[in-house]
Amino acid sequence: MNLNIEGDLNINIIPTESVPDMDSGSDPTDMIVMMLLSGKAPKVMKFAEADAVMPGFMERCVPVDFGNDGLTLYYPETKVMKLGKEVFLFGGAVICSEDEDGDLWSLSGGDIYDIFQYAEENAVMLCADGHNFPVIRI
Repeated sequence: MNLNIEGDLNINIIPTESVPDMDSGSDPTDMIVMMLLSGKAPKVMKFAEADAVMPGFMERCVPVDFGNDGLTLYYPETKVMKLGKEVFLFGGAVICSEDEDGDLWSLSGGDIYDIFQYAEENAVMLCADGHNFPVIRI
């Protein structure tokens, strides 16, 4: 499948049926995940690439439900800021797809599209001490 967003970005997506979950004994490093980066477009990458950028993110980061389709956002506690009832991410985070048993799966094309839309709709610029910095409302 080829996904084209605003003519600027082409993404090749592996169907989820062909990518096994982590508990099946196969190599999880080929699973498709996404990285949210404040101030930048989300990145589609393999699990191994995300783990290289944020080593041990599954063990070291806070997992939170991200949407209603089994998506989980992993972020370092030190990279969020709470202002009133809102929470903002000002660092990197990884989004994975998990089933009800906690098994990880590659993101689907629909998941990737939804994450891109979410990132665009929730990109915010905050100002502190006269300096602007990009964040993502989570």
